[in-house]
Amino acid sequence: KLPLPAGSYRNFYSDGKKVYYSSMGGTKAFDLKTQKEETVADGASFTLTPGSKKALFMKRGQMYVCDFPAAKANMREAISTKDMVAHVDYEQEWAQIYDEVWRAFRDGFYLENMHGQDWKAIKKKYEVLLPYVKTRLDLNYVIGEMIAEVGCGHAYVNPGEMPQPERIPMGLLGAELKKDKSGYYRIEKILPGGVYSKTLRSPLAEPGVDVKEGDYIVAIDGISTSSVKNIYELLVGKANVLTELSVSSSASAEGARKIVVSPIDNEYPLYHYNWVQENIRKVEKATNGKVGYIYIPDMGPDGLNEFARSDQECRSKLTGNTFLIYHPALGYLAKDYSLKQIALENDGKSPTPSTVINIVDIVKDNGIQTLLYQKEYPLDVIKPLAEILDVKPIIINPLHTDIVGEIERIVNIISTGDEGGRNN
Repeated sequence: KLPLPAGSYRNFYSDGKKVYYSSMGGTKAFDLKTQKEETVADGASFTLTPGSKKALFMKRGQMYVCDFPAAKANMREAISTKDMVAHVDYEQEWAQIYDEVWRAFRDGFYLENMHGQDWKAIKKKYEVLLPYVKTRLDLNYVIGEMIAEVGCGHAYVNPGEMPQPERIPMGLLGAELKKDKSGYYRIEKILPGGVYSKTLRSPLAEPGVDVKEGDYIVAIDGISTSSVKNIYELLVGKANVLTELSVSSSASAEGARKIVVSPIDNEYPLYHYNWVQENIRKVEKATNGKVGYIYIPDMGPDGLNEFARSDQECRSKLTGNTFLIYHPALGYLAKDYSLKQIALENDGKSPTPSTVINIVDIVKDNGIQTLLYQKEYPLDVIKPLAEILDVKPIIINPLHTDIVGEIERIVNIISTGDEGGRNN
């Protein structure tokens, strides 16, 4: 056991005099005689074949071959990998990847019985397909079918390394365009963006951009849009590049104004965002603002941040919803759902005439239709107050045995004025 502080240590090697290892600070050596730690290569990790007189050091993506062992690694000149080519036997590599995945699942699955599956038999079942695998995507499909046998969620197959064609970023304007008979392109719709996120940037909706739906894009970087079959021919390679648009309020280049925008390379986030916003508007309209719509795209950091933002936005819309109650028994409900509770009774005392007069205005201003009260308070006390305030008295029971159902009923009463069918 080496007298070192707690930390991450790896790649151990010893020549009998010193113990070499990689740590967060680089490659170190612990002198067994002096019992002291020395730095061999600052910020670099190392690997070597036991008995070799050379070691491979890696630092910031560069590789160095140095004499080893040595008090200090001579890392003056990095190895050039410019013309280095690795020959890969894909059939052997894919068989190895398949085997490693199978073993990793066997050793890392949370249940030893693999959900009751014969894991060895499953390996044999799918490995007969390996000779027919011709691409990495084929391999991923076979692996996906194998791990699906355990019926476990959140078990993913990463795509791995595969050849990809070079993509030329297409500039997109975050808008729906339609070619006019004049040859110019009319802006049919501009997708609104979300100012809180860079991925929701909408080029034509940004502050200071003098363009609106119904305008025509008559030129891009000085080239007439009527001279091309497709406007996107003029936006090839324009993603995130300042681009000049000539925009006119009519299908004519005469009097066109010039604006500069920075096109985006992906419009999907904007379409997705606008789909969510439209759902929010539909729910808000259908429920008169009484129900909030929250969409959670995923359970990762971005998804949870979106949930927190949407939740706060929904709560802010609910703020100001006011309900009237005789005894202030729903304080926690009001606090949790950003509601305002107006109680007639104060500190156990019946309401005074002045209190009732003041509440009359609050009831009118907030459109309150009901007065909630508990069965402990007689109707002959509640009814006259309800008549003065011109509201409907509804009995509630916060101590009901089915408390969840009763809370749902109370919330429905506050939201819609509907008494519901529960027998209290």
